[in-house]
Formats: sequence, C-alpha cells, structure tokens
Amino acid sequence: MELTGPHILDTPAPYARHDPTGMGARLLSLPEQAKSGWLLGEKFGEASESVESVLIAGMGGSAIGGEMIKDLADLEKNNAQIATWRDYGLPGWVGERTLVVAVSVSGKTIETRSAFATAGERGARRIALTGPGPLLSEARGANADYAEIEWGAEPRAALGYTFVAPYRALQRLGALTDASGDFEPAVKELEDLAEAMAIESAVDDNIAKQIAIELGDSLPVILSARHLLGVAMRWKTQFNENADAWAAWEAVPEAGHNMIQAALGGHTPEGSLYVLALKPASLSPAVSEAIDTNLQLLSEHHVPNLVLDIAAPNPLGEVLSGALMGDMVSYYAAILHERNPSTTANLAEMKSRLDPMSGERS
Repeated sequence: MELTGPHILDTPAPYARHDPTGMGARLLSLPEQAKSGWLLGEKFGEASESVESVLIAGMGGSAIGGEMIKDLADLEKNNAQIATWRDYGLPGWVGERTLVVAVSVSGKTIETRSAFATAGERGARRIALTGPGPLLSEARGANADYAEIEWGAEPRAALGYTFVAPYRALQRLGALTDASGDFEPAVKELEDLAEAMAIESAVDDNIAKQIAIELGDSLPVILSARHLLGVAMRWKTQFNENADAWAAWEAVPEAGHNMIQAALGGHTPEGSLYVLALKPASLSPAVSEAIDTNLQLLSEHHVPNLVLDIAAPNPLGEVLSGALMGDMVSYYAAILHERNPSTTANLAEMKSRLDPMSGERS
C-alpha cells in the first residue's frame, strides 16, 4: 500500500485542530506505560497457595486488558482459569476459591465496584487496581490488596495499567506463568513500532496512517484468532470511541461458520465493508490456513481485505503491538474524519442518565 506525495496526515494543522489535548501522544506512550504497569503489578506479593480461578471485572477501557490476559493465559497449561466480567454483581460460580481482580482507572465505575463488593460478600479473595476514586477507599476499608493507578486521562489510553499491571500481578500471585523473560523483548519491539507509527512518521513509512487512509468511509471488520481476540475487540472499541465510527470484530475459525455467509451473501452494499485480518506469526498452521481461506473467498467476491502481519518476538509482544497498531489506526481515522479522538460526549450523556453522581465510570 505505497502512497506518494504530501498528505493531510503529514501536516501539523489537522492535529492542532482536532487533537488539542494530545491523545495521539498518550496512545503512543504505551511502551513507557507498559514499563510502569509492570512495576505496579510487582507490588503484589507472592501467593501462599495456588489460585484455582480468576475473574477480572471492569468496564470500557478498563476492561479490555482482562480479555488480553485471558487470551495469553489460554496458551499455558498450568495457568489458572481466567474469566472476564462486564456487569453488576458476579456470576453465580464465584466463591471462596476465586480471585476477583477489579480494574477501574477512574475508581468510580459503578459496575466494577458492585463486583468488588459482591466478591467480599461471597468470601472471595479480591484485589483492586484503581485510580483515586471510591473503589480505592473501598479496597482500603476492606483490607484488600490494591495498587493505585496514577493516570489522569482516558482509560482507553491507559493499556499499560489496565493490561500489563494486572497481567504481572497475576503472575506474582501464582495464577499465571511468569513472563519476565518475554517482557523486555516485547517492549523493545513495541518501542520500535511506536516510533514507526508516530505522527512525525510520514504516510509512506507509516502503516497506521496507510490503513486509515485505505479504510476511508468503509466499516472495518477485524478478523483475528486466539490469542489476539482481545486485541480485535480492542480495535473495534477504539474505532467506536476514538473515531466515532462503527466497527465489528470476528473470530477465526468461527467466522468461517457464519460471518462468511453474510459477507458474501449479497445483502451488504459493495464497498461498505473492509476486512482487516490480524495475523501473528505464532498462529497454528490450521488457523493460519483458515484466515487465508476466508480472505481468499472475500477477494473472490470483491470484498476489500488486508492481512496485517503482527510481528513480535513472543505472544505478549504480539498482543501489545497489535493493540498499539489498532489504537493508531483509529486515531488517524479520527483525524481524517475531523473528529476529536479524546472527546466522548455521547458516552458522558448516557452515563449521566444512568447515574448522575458517577462521572467518568471506566
């Protein structure tokens, strides 16, 4: 996808006009955030006994890290069973043998606070990673283990704290296999990617800018497989919040049992969809072939699609790099569509109607 000549994304004016608070810089700070998040997770002590199951509770931008943790946990045989929860209360199976991890960047999220309180009522072990809101006070009052997230901006731009910090904490607590050896090379690759996708990097050399331009007004459909399903979901939600745009995500091999029928069925206006396939090198041959076959069928029926090779030295790096790429594609899409990627007035209106006292709730 080689482009030549000057482009609006290579000029400073649209960023000054549409991103006055510097959301792009906050997204690109993920490598440094990841380092801080790793240290934050180190605050949790070694577990005295193994954890049988873990439930990670959160909402919105504070919740997506749980999905990524669950994906990585599935790769190892000796990890605890990981589940995520985006609701009030807790599922019925949570009890004394479960560790409940509550994540809220604001510390105000009413659903997450409900889950944390319910965990206490059921005698579950619980920890909190939270900003300086009510959840922090509630964790202190309950003598629960906690770590304070110091981040005064959008929760969706704080992945180093919402993913890396609880990921490391669960390793320290014995629920996950220690990944210390993977962390440094993963972050090194992430630093290189952040530099390559920075605002100062020209369109000709910037894959994130190129993808945003290629998408145009199409609805992006993110196609992926384990262990990048949480990343695919992240792409979808970042398009929603950063670019005020519809998006969807699909899982392989499941997509070959339903999605492909709709995509090729003739009821979708031609050119309205653009399928982006996230394809890490570590996929099994069977799943890699499934992605390729889906894309081949889409091409034969003139549905635009693009394979994105997610290069990284290990699965942790693939998750981090895949997430950052999605963040920056959605960011540049926002700039192209003249949207401020940091403002979410519609979400604020909805939340104020649900709970006028809650404020920012993720």
